[in-house]
Amino acid sequence: MATYKFKALDADGKHTEGVLEAASSQEARRMVKEQGLLPVAMELTAGGDVLPATPPGPKTKTAHEVAKDHAFGWRIRIRKLLVFQLPLFLLAGVEFYLFVQGKPTWLLGLLAFGGLIGFGIAGMVVELKLLDTFVCPRCRKKLANWDRDEKYHVFYDCHRCEVRWDIGYKMRPGRRKHG
Repeated sequence: MATYKFKALDADGKHTEGVLEAASSQEARRMVKEQGLLPVAMELTAGGDVLPATPPGPKTKTAHEVAKDHAFGWRIRIRKLLVFQLPLFLLAGVEFYLFVQGKPTWLLGLLAFGGLIGFGIAGMVVELKLLDTFVCPRCRKKLANWDRDEKYHVFYDCHRCEVRWDIGYKMRPGRRKHG
């Protein structure tokens, strides 16, 4: 268990600070959210000293072996392709057909906007749900907590096997981190 110092906003927009113990930063964020707070900053503390808030990467996890399971990353990519990119491409074809047939532009705009928003949300939901379904290939334990390093690679830590799994998938900047 690690100790985390957090800064958060309550429902009224007031700043709140606190300290809590959790196994991972995602669990600490989840605990803060369960209190009805919006986490703004989370720092790992050790022995009362605040460590710099750097994203964890393979260099910070020296006790764990780094192994690769890129098949899981490809599974996420293919599902996103089937749920977001392919339907959006088909919608663009339908839009072009309707444009050639002389349909009103408000209808084309409405379909384009609705398709982009609908398929975009579906793609995000599929991606986040799949990231919570990783199973350690060695011990078969479900690992729902994931982290990113400074290059946005997604990693899973299996404490039972002491392995850090690189799934060969990047969560691009600006996307929501787990927790």
